[in-house]
Amino acid sequence: MKTLEMREAETQTRTPFQGKDVLAQVVIAALAVAPDASSVVYSQRTVEDGRYRRNLWRTDFDGRTPDRLTTAKANDWRPRFSPDGTRLAFLSDRSGKPQVWVIHTRGGEPEQVIDLPGGVGAMEWSPDGTRLLLVGGSGEHRFLVGDEKNPTAWRVRDYTWRFDGQGIRDQHASLWITEIADPKPKRITDADYGVDAAAWSPDGESIAFLADRGETRGLEEIDQLWTIDAAGGEPKHVAKLDGGLMALAWAPARDIAYLGVAEAGAPGWADVGLYVAGRRLAADRHLNVQVTSYGDYQDGEQLGPPPL
Repeated sequence: MKTLEMREAETQTRTPFQGKDVLAQVVIAALAVAPDASSVVYSQRTVEDGRYRRNLWRTDFDGRTPDRLTTAKANDWRPRFSPDGTRLAFLSDRSGKPQVWVIHTRGGEPEQVIDLPGGVGAMEWSPDGTRLLLVGGSGEHRFLVGDEKNPTAWRVRDYTWRFDGQGIRDQHASLWITEIADPKPKRITDADYGVDAAAWSPDGESIAFLADRGETRGLEEIDQLWTIDAAGGEPKHVAKLDGGLMALAWAPARDIAYLGVAEAGAPGWADVGLYVAGRRLAADRHLNVQVTSYGDYQDGEQLGPPPL
């Protein structure tokens, strides 16, 4: 590891900042590493014609000159390599709503995989590279009254009706599965609750996801951890925290790690803890690790493994 140090004088701005300098701003985000670590793909945001644009670029760990993978006057983001590294899936709004597109890593034109009416917010390849897991609009309206293209009104019944930066949440986000070779998206979670994050099991048979399926979810949403068979069915409860969960990752074995807050209401002073199958591993800067397994008790009930 090499530490780079700069003197204070070298960090001072030599020319005054002007408002027009914002138009030259470049932001790097949402990277993906090839399975063989040969390259890194990332989303680069710039300003073109007075609008933010995001395109995909590729480089390697030696810092070679990046090459541009997408050039559309649109937003391309969230790149994901296929397990064999030959294809790259990403989200793009070039056709209107955010949808999944795929491009070969050797080059060529991107192809749209599906056209989910409610748009797509996230996607992940299945471990065998034949399917995609999507988090996208359920297709069922919550508040709209009248014709979809010319609604009469919005009948809002829940406190969780909108998010800043997202607007009206007329459709909950649901889990969808689609084949790549023959895209026919199938919704595998109900439309009456929202899914906030999801991940494939290592064998591709199950999905772990975060959602609030409780009766009070219209007042506030406190995510819990669930699993569901990739073919669909009734979700199985895995774990909960009083303050809610915020991220998850499936280990190569049977365990699911997740981040969350144990204190009710998720107060600002509360630590974010790292847990596995319902037990705390670490909190904030404290690295006290406890190894646990399925069968441990959480909130008075025994938690079983997901259906693998």
